[in-house]
Amino acid sequence: MSEKTSQITYSEERRPNKSVTSGSGNYCCIPGCKSTQYKIENKEKSKTGIGFFRFPKSPSKKKNWVAVVSKYRRKGGADVFNKKTALVCEFHFKHDEIKVSLGKGIKKLKRPGTVPSVFEVRKTEPSKKRKPPAQRNICFENTDSFQIPSSSTQVEENASFSIDSDEQNQNNLCVKCIELEKVIEELRLELEQNEIIKNESNILKTDNKTLKNNLSILISTRIYSYENISNNDKLFKSATGLQPDDFSALYKFLNPGKECENIKYYETVEKSKSTYESSCKPGPKPKLDGKNQMFLFLTWLKNGFTTTHVSWLFDRPKSSISRYLITWTNFLYFKLGSVPMWPTKEQVLQTMPVTFMET
Repeated sequence: MSEKTSQITYSEERRPNKSVTSGSGNYCCIPGCKSTQYKIENKEKSKTGIGFFRFPKSPSKKKNWVAVVSKYRRKGGADVFNKKTALVCEFHFKHDEIKVSLGKGIKKLKRPGTVPSVFEVRKTEPSKKRKPPAQRNICFENTDSFQIPSSSTQVEENASFSIDSDEQNQNNLCVKCIELEKVIEELRLELEQNEIIKNESNILKTDNKTLKNNLSILISTRIYSYENISNNDKLFKSATGLQPDDFSALYKFLNPGKECENIKYYETVEKSKSTYESSCKPGPKPKLDGKNQMFLFLTWLKNGFTTTHVSWLFDRPKSSISRYLITWTNFLYFKLGSVPMWPTKEQVLQTMPVTFMET
């Protein structure tokens, strides 16, 4: 039975072979046409030299192209295509409709917008059936090797040979079984060692957790902190110069936030060597809460301690102490700078001495 399929035929001189055109590149949008701009031979990509043309930009000419191409695409079973990127190869135009430039050999249409008109269809030849394989006859050149044993001695020799071969096979199997048992024993020992290591790692993890918890408890209950010093009014005033109630009122007025979210912390500025542009790099997140930071600042301001001594008192790195001090200095400057420190005119007139008023 022969099947009818639509294919486009061209002369062998102009139409390249399938092996030449197969590969990556821009393909022709006409069904059955295997033209492509590039070919791959010996893993090298090169041009085929076939001319390709895009759909014209003029709406009227483009409409004619779409009507013709869509008609033959429906016959090939592929109706939808992209009009912006679709290409039509030179084999769908007549010889006198194409011109070739002398320099680079670029192929162009003599009249822009010429509609493709070559769509010849032929019946394909029926597929040839494969011939059945030739029947092979087994022949023996040396018939002596296939002689039937005539005497009983030959039968006994063959039997003894088979017994010996069976014993040899059994010995080989025993050796393999012993080797397998050794491998299994080694694997069992490795599994036991892995279990021991796993248990030790779990114990170390639990110990690490307990140590971290103990460390957090020690940090929270350190001696020199706001929580411990605020209980003693005399000691708190000698450290900060304020009573605990005055400290709380000032902290409430400043309102830095529970986690100091209302404070913009000091940021280091790094300058690029090539462009000299500054890029801000924020420091680490503070580990002291707002009250302890304010207590640290007032202790440093009241007593004039060095940053090394303050870092020892509060058990924090020297770099973090410097960052806290610079941040709170700027914060208090902007907060307290807006507070009016001079009396109003009415207050001055009310409290002015009488001798000043007479003069």
